[in-house]
Amino acid sequence: LHTLFPYTTLFRSNQSKACREAIYSRDVAPASMEMVKGSSDAGNAMCRHVLGTFYESGNGVTQNIGMARGLYLEAAKDDPCAYVELGRMARDGVGEPADWIKARDYYRLGGRSGAVALGGMMEHGQGGAHDVPGALKLYIDATQKYGDKAWQAIQPLLARGLELDAGQVQKYNRLWTERFVREQRNRLLMSTVFQHVKASGQKIGRASCRERVYGEWR
Repeated sequence: LHTLFPYTTLFRSNQSKACREAIYSRDVAPASMEMVKGSSDAGNAMCRHVLGTFYESGNGVTQNIGMARGLYLEAAKDDPCAYVELGRMARDGVGEPADWIKARDYYRLGGRSGAVALGGMMEHGQGGAHDVPGALKLYIDATQKYGDKAWQAIQPLLARGLELDAGQVQKYNRLWTERFVREQRNRLLMSTVFQHVKASGQKIGRASCRERVYGEWR
């Protein structure tokens, strides 16, 4: 069991990655659909979630909103991000009348993934109390890096004059500083690459140089 567990984990991880990549296909290929369906049937929650998006949109299969909702519900047991799909469907009335209270509940179950959508409903008093400070707290708790969706949601509230407490200020400043340090590091690496290229007499486009820098930094 201990020998097989890492292999099983890696296999499921590769399945999930392949399913995530399939979701970006405008027209999903039959082979990709077969892979997603097979992985979903085998119990991979991410792939079940992705299959739900195909049934909701009718990409590669006959559109079936009820099937999509059922797949999201099953996937959500192990993939909380699927709750965000259910929240969106409840909020927008996809396949059934809109239910903002249910949407809030689903977004809440989605954890960090549902925080921005839940905060948006709180800002506008949809499905519950109008709670802008509560929305700001959600965004601060959810943001992981400068520029992510939660970070972007914070900005209009700060512009309106809402204030952060001491702990929130500390996190906000830390994320801003981390981004600044990354930018300075990238500029330094970019300059180093250009100097090497110039010294070697090679010709390289700025885009290629940027790829080298980011590849080295990662």
